[in-house]
Order: sequence, then structure tokens, then C-alpha cells
Amino acid sequence: MGEIQFFAAREDLLELVDWIVRETDFRIFESSRIDQPCRSFPSSSALDDAHRVGSRRFVALELWSPSVTKSPGKKRLKLNPDATGVVHVRHEISGFGIAQLQLGATRRDAIGLSRFAHNSKSRAAKWQSASGIAWAALERLGRAVRKHVTALATKKADSYLVLPGAAARMTKEPFVSPSPRGFELRVR
Repeated sequence: MGEIQFFAAREDLLELVDWIVRETDFRIFESSRIDQPCRSFPSSSALDDAHRVGSRRFVALELWSPSVTKSPGKKRLKLNPDATGVVHVRHEISGFGIAQLQLGATRRDAIGLSRFAHNSKSRAAKWQSASGIAWAALERLGRAVRKHVTALATKKADSYLVLPGAAARMTKEPFVSPSPRGFELRVR
């Protein structure tokens, strides 16, 4: 599995999304809101309008590339009934050829961990789901995103890369602590 974890402030996340849209053929989708269709975002401004990137909310995105699979798999998830017995649904794109981009939440005193990841052919083969995916294309795209994030990073906190906006807010002694969504970088 190709993966990179990093700390990024709002401006870092928006720049990364702009770069992904501009420099790759990834198309950006969200995990849908309850009882809503899955939305796609052609730009960081469209994503920001919908989610206020870098706010107090963690944002989970799926990245699909037409050079990796012919079309994104679509999944309808039935949720447990609510108190009134109504069953709600969520929609998402899915499949072993999809990459994930998780944008960490930001609070006044902490920046949440962000993450980019995608599956490998060997992992998919264990689930008998490796066919129909251009693995070389997915690896090439994944490597480009990881290389870009690494190039943007100006500091490290523990073993995590820290992008410039987050680095500007770091305390002298970086402190990474556990949180419900992974880890957070304490900031001033």
C-alpha cells in the first residue's frame, strides 16, 4: 500500500488539492452525506465551498483516475435505522483502484493528521480483486502525490512530515498526541 501521512494547515491542504487537480487525472469525490448523492469536486474552491477545508471537521475523499479504471465503482451503504425506524443511506465510490485523501481537522490549538493512500496489486490479489486495474498507472499517480507532499514539507514532527502552513504554527518543541481521528500536532 502506498501511503504518506502529514500535518497540513488549511492553506497547505487547498494547495495540495489544487496540485492534484492540475497535475494528475484524479477526480475527487466525497463519501456522501446521509441520503445525498456522492459529489465530485473539480477544484479546491468547490471542495472548500462544500466542506470548509481545514476547519474542525475531518474530510474523507476518494480519488478516482480514468487511467487506472474505466469507471469508479459505486457503493450504496445502508445505515442502521434511526429512532423512528427510517433507514438512511450513504453513497461512495469504491474499489481497489481508488486512492484515499483524508484531510485532517484543525482547531485553535491542534492540527489533525492528513493522509494519502492507495492499495497495491498484491493486497488486492489477496482479496481476489486485482483485475481491471492499471496498477502501474495507480503506482505512478500515487508516487507523484507522495513526492509532491514530501517536496512541500519543511519540517518533521516525530516521523510525520509537516507542510509549511502547519510548520509556521508549530511550537518550538513539536508535540504529537493521540486523538479520536489518529494523531494531532499541537500548535500555538
